[in-house]
Amino acid sequence: MGAVDQVIASHPNAMGVYAIRNLVTGKIYIGSAVNFRRRFNAHRLRLRNGDHHSIRLQSSWNKHGESAFAFEVLEIVEDRGLLLESEQRWLDAHVPHGANGYNVLPRAGSRLGVRNTPEAIEKTASALRGRKRPRELVERLAAMKRGTKHSEETKEKCRAAHAGVPLSESHAASISAALKGRIFSDKHRAKISAANKGNTYGLGNRSSLGRKQSPEEIAKRAASNRGQKRTQEQIERMAAPNRGRKHTAEARANMSVAHIGQKPWNKGIRSAI
Repeated sequence: MGAVDQVIASHPNAMGVYAIRNLVTGKIYIGSAVNFRRRFNAHRLRLRNGDHHSIRLQSSWNKHGESAFAFEVLEIVEDRGLLLESEQRWLDAHVPHGANGYNVLPRAGSRLGVRNTPEAIEKTASALRGRKRPRELVERLAAMKRGTKHSEETKEKCRAAHAGVPLSESHAASISAALKGRIFSDKHRAKISAANKGNTYGLGNRSSLGRKQSPEEIAKRAASNRGQKRTQEQIERMAAPNRGRKHTAEARANMSVAHIGQKPWNKGIRSAI
């Protein structure tokens, strides 16, 4: 790439606006830097590795080769606060709407409108997969979100996005481990109770949080459980919360009606109580 050493030598800590120019086609990439040398080296490294953020510049680099490009200093900026303003002025003048250049973004210092390719998304996901955030970062993110209330539209979008998505075994296990031994506050228990008010538990139809399961869901769950045997540990865990518990006459009547005609699937549990 072209000579920039003379400018850097006279301004060792120079910052300003620069261009990466294709000497064959005349197209340019415009950017700003607080240190020309570091930015120049960073661009060259990414381009050589084939993972530059400007797909247009990377494609042209691959086609024409490194020798076809020059790194040029367009303007020295003394005030760092004016850096982006100067970059925008050069962008507006030389690469309007990206027609004559390699810039992906129309605004200096902004990623607005950027759409990552499926390959880029998968590459980012692969790099993050399996990484665990430090406890301090988790707590800081949690603190930022505490008290945040989502709109009904946002809640509905979240529900729709997760509908029908099964949890992996590792994900389910991690959730289970995180909830083990957790004691809910009186306020939290009151919210759960209020959410479940009006739910009915009847033969062949059990609603969950006000939602009635479809016959297909019920049949699918029944089929997956059919023939399975609970371990002694599972039986003990299910029995423990009910030991010494006394139901009201109304609750016993409701349970009796609900279980009419059912097979005694809970025989093992009853024997453990």
